[in-house]
Amino acid sequence: MQSGDQELYVQVVDPLNRTLGLNEQVQFDETIVNYSMISKFNYENISLNVCEFVASEGKEKFEKGRYVVNVYNDKDLVSSSEFRLK
Repeated sequence: MQSGDQELYVQVVDPLNRTLGLNEQVQFDETIVNYSMISKFNYENISLNVCEFVASEGKEKFEKGRYVVNVYNDKDLVSSSEFRLK
């Protein structure tokens, strides 16, 4: 990743396989990604902590179970992690 202003597409998928947050789409060549948010930051070639927030919709609570968080830099999946909500 080059230094300067960056945008990463963050996708948070709940246990029911729904994309949380904005749930909008972006297309890179022939790849379409549903994303939860766009994380914008200034990268200066050093490690950086970035914190983003995804709210539940309306008064709904988050489902218990496995969540997957994917981060895309353009069409490239650059990070993927998961956690369990009990």
